[in-house]
Amino acid sequence: MRVELPARQIVEASQAFAKPAFVYPQVDGEKMWFVDDAGKLAEPEIVIVPGLFVDRQGNRLGRGKGYYDRYLASSGIPKPRRIFLGYKFQFVDEVPVTAHDEPVTPVRYGD
Repeated sequence: MRVELPARQIVEASQAFAKPAFVYPQVDGEKMWFVDDAGKLAEPEIVIVPGLFVDRQGNRLGRGKGYYDRYLASSGIPKPRRIFLGYKFQFVDEVPVTAHDEPVTPVRYGD
């Protein structure tokens, strides 16, 4: 999506990880999973979660399909490892929340 940050380039440039391994979401119907560069099933340690907006509490407004919320609910990945990486304009005071929404850790790019 045009509004999403280049997460891979940011992670590589940060030098926070000696040798980051990137995995990519795959979707079929209602199910989402991740694969590595070779197409093998992989479990991420950290997930950069896409979305339109996020609030200070880590409530995220996605694109309405619920793929990431379902995945995060079943994955056991803790909130500090669920990162919404966005531009300043994507951080708002409040977003609508439902019982199925999974919280993330908001990280504003460019501050």
